[in-house]
Amino acid sequence: MSEKTFRSILKIGVFASLATIFVVISNMYFPYVSSKQLIFNILIEILLVFYFVFIIKYPKYRPKKSLVLIGLVSYFLAIVLSLFVSVDFNLSFWGDMERMLGLFGLLHFLALFFIIISVFRTKKDYYQLFNVLLVVCLLIVFFLFGSLGEKHSQSILGNRAYLAAIMLFALFLNSLMLNRVKDWWLKLLYISAFPFFIFGLIKADISGSHAGLAVGIFVSLFIFSIFSKNRKIKVIGLSALSVFVVAIVMLFAFRDHKAFDNNYIGAALRDFNSENVTLNTRLISWKAAGKYLIDHPVNLIFGVGHGNYALIFDKYFDAKFYDFDRSQTYFDRAHNNLIDIGTTTGIVGLLAYLALMVFVFVSFVKAYVKNKENDDSYKGLGVVELSILSGLLAAYFIQNLAVFDSFATYIFIMIIIAFAHFLNVANSGGEEMAKGSRKVKESTLFIVFLIIASFFIFNVNVRAIKTSNLAIEGYIAFHNKDLVKAYNMYSEMKELNSFLIRDARGTCADNVVNFFPLLLEDTSKEDLERIILLSIEFVDANVDYNPSDSMTLFKASRIYETASKFYLHYRENEKASDYNMIALNYMNLAIESSPQRVPLYSYKSNLLLSFNKKEEAISLLVEASSINTKMPDPFCQLSDLYFTDENIDSFLDVFPKCINNGGLIYLGMEDFVSKFEKYFYERNDWESLSIMYKVLIANNSSNASWLSNSALSHQNIGDYETARLHALMILDVDKSYQNAVDKFLNDLNSVNEE
Repeated sequence: MSEKTFRSILKIGVFASLATIFVVISNMYFPYVSSKQLIFNILIEILLVFYFVFIIKYPKYRPKKSLVLIGLVSYFLAIVLSLFVSVDFNLSFWGDMERMLGLFGLLHFLALFFIIISVFRTKKDYYQLFNVLLVVCLLIVFFLFGSLGEKHSQSILGNRAYLAAIMLFALFLNSLMLNRVKDWWLKLLYISAFPFFIFGLIKADISGSHAGLAVGIFVSLFIFSIFSKNRKIKVIGLSALSVFVVAIVMLFAFRDHKAFDNNYIGAALRDFNSENVTLNTRLISWKAAGKYLIDHPVNLIFGVGHGNYALIFDKYFDAKFYDFDRSQTYFDRAHNNLIDIGTTTGIVGLLAYLALMVFVFVSFVKAYVKNKENDDSYKGLGVVELSILSGLLAAYFIQNLAVFDSFATYIFIMIIIAFAHFLNVANSGGEEMAKGSRKVKESTLFIVFLIIASFFIFNVNVRAIKTSNLAIEGYIAFHNKDLVKAYNMYSEMKELNSFLIRDARGTCADNVVNFFPLLLEDTSKEDLERIILLSIEFVDANVDYNPSDSMTLFKASRIYETASKFYLHYRENEKASDYNMIALNYMNLAIESSPQRVPLYSYKSNLLLSFNKKEEAISLLVEASSINTKMPDPFCQLSDLYFTDENIDSFLDVFPKCINNGGLIYLGMEDFVSKFEKYFYERNDWESLSIMYKVLIANNSSNASWLSNSALSHQNIGDYETARLHALMILDVDKSYQNAVDKFLNDLNSVNEE
């Protein structure tokens, strides 16, 4: 095969790799992530067959050494070193379906980088590649048009943060290409693209990217001002920089003005405040990372293992987190690239990453310094190019302080790093290539490399795709109460034994737990038992990966408790007790791994109650309520337990804390409240009823039944003012009660006059 043919195939392959951004296979777990990465992996593995034969046959295309190359390889070596101390090697190397960011996946981005630097040899090549990136960005924006009625959109990328990051690349690359072209119609074309990219950034609405854009513009203006050789242009640049800084300061100073009400700019500016939920949860996460490293200084060197941030977050999880968010409480990433890298790959990884960023910037500066001419073959950078590329690097770096790299951003940043490498090599006298080729047995090499590639294609990627498909089919079978099919799907999945099976295993166990009440009555004992035991096998295997992962331990506890309920239903009490004890042990381990996760205590208390350990359960709930006094869970459970024991004083003490902390949302309140109502009504305990209703109505004033009962109870204790107020409030809920309310008020007035 000729040199030209090899280069053409590899170049087309690079362009094709960008198309994988648009791949979404719906019948897969996390299709916006896993399907893209797995198809990308297969494509890169095929390209590597051609690439290795190419660089063996044509040595002149082998990668040349540069600072950028050294920095990038050093960073990957740091990740490799972290694997030797990883708390979860499987996660570090293979990753999971949700992120697909294990070392195996990342190596494919590195392979893309090597292919690019070998076949893209001129500045014109890279500008063509940048144009293709801009087309990709435009297509991503076009996918947003189907969601114009929505406030936010995840686009084809699956996450608003990923969309925002790509729009940052688009804005700076578009500026770069606009500066380069001379024809007016081409300039008009690039100018017309800006509104689309701004629209994409607005639709994403991510604070970190807003900050990244602002810092990127600042850096661009600063570099332009500092490096401009023309004094007049330098003054113009510094003036523009000053105006930009003053504008930003003024916008923040007056962001509370009514002119910024109900508009995008106002919302974006006001997002940067101490009450921002995302900011506060991130800060709690980052503090956890700091505390962990202080207590475990050994991990400062190599970290806890690439991708294992969840261990740190779990161990030092602060219950204050629940004050801001009670749903997204498990962080597998620090949402800050520096903290994530520093904790999972240690100082070694962090220094390598920072060095890489510095080397990329230095390459841009060196290319500017050595700028001699201005045509497609020149290897330098003009001042505008330098400022735009520096701004892009700064914007990328800053936005990653509030998020982490994803599939699309890895592709984009690898291309930018490849361009920096090209500039570094070209401006170090390394751009000249020796001619000629080596005589090799091309067909033999193709066969060898194809066999190796096929191993990874079919044993890793295709197997992962099949595993995901089977898991989805298993879920559908669960939903249809077809346990035989579900079992067959998950058994086949088990036989595949994919390296990326952990998510599918966990979902199988979740399905058993969630569908269990329905399945218990509608399916045979044998079928249900079979799939319960398979799920137990799955969760135990996941626990083996990392015995300190609180979420995995929690899932294990749930499936064992479900098994206990199953055997209890069929009066196999000994088995039920054994499985319940294992569930309790797993829950103890989950709490040990993450001591401030309040819901774990609530769940454990239910397990204790199944062993008739009521006092121990109450004591545990009291402890949980002290961890975070704003969480309703333990207070609501204590209310129920105190009520059951007819400890009314304690019930009335904790019931308000249950309701005032959001218990109306936490519980199915109609059933929860009705048993208390019935109890107090039977004993004519109007005092307790009035206390209870006052709390309920303060949190939900739209329940006509509670308002009516409250008015009656307050009348009976002589609190006529509150009785009248709650009676009148009924009319705000439903005017049809007018006659009943009028009669009640008349009766109330008569009693009051007496």
